[in-house]
Amino acid sequence: VTDTGKIYEFDTIDDQLNEQDTSGDIEKPVAMTSFSTNIYTLDSTDGKVYKRLKTSGGYGKRTEYIKDGTTVTDSVGLATDSSIYVLKNNGEIVKYLGGEKQNFSLTDLPFSITKPQSIFTSESLSNLYIVDGTGKRVIVFDNNGKFINQQVSDKFTNLSGIFVTDKTGYVGADGKVYKIDL
Repeated sequence: VTDTGKIYEFDTIDDQLNEQDTSGDIEKPVAMTSFSTNIYTLDSTDGKVYKRLKTSGGYGKRTEYIKDGTTVTDSVGLATDSSIYVLKNNGEIVKYLGGEKQNFSLTDLPFSITKPQSIFTSESLSNLYIVDGTGKRVIVFDNNGKFINQQVSDKFTNLSGIFVTDKTGYVGADGKVYKIDL
């Protein structure tokens, strides 16, 4: 999603960015993730997560994903593995399944998360990954929220995000991408 409210998809076969047609208003999300063919966006201003279904020509009208009346204001990240995880700017994670808030908390963390930047997981992973800017680290949790370990580096300044495949992480920092073993 661009700052002008357009949605693009990258076609890996043609190596092209293709603008997608959308129905309804386009929010200006702080984070976006996908699961199956749906996309989910986080609008931390109004504290809502929106879901858009894939259509034959693009994406349908947004609907509110959270159905239980809770909101997630002051949030910075969004990830999904079939559940939706919202990372708040205080390091807390709020977990939803089917639009309903779930009991979830981070445990056994030997330090505080001081400047969370982003969160990542996927249905093929059994861990959650949080990028903590002040700590210059990637923090690894199991999918129940239990702390596993951390990767710290002085190169991790101005962290922007992480992508993980199997046990390899790709961390964005200062306009560069660093490959790390997790």
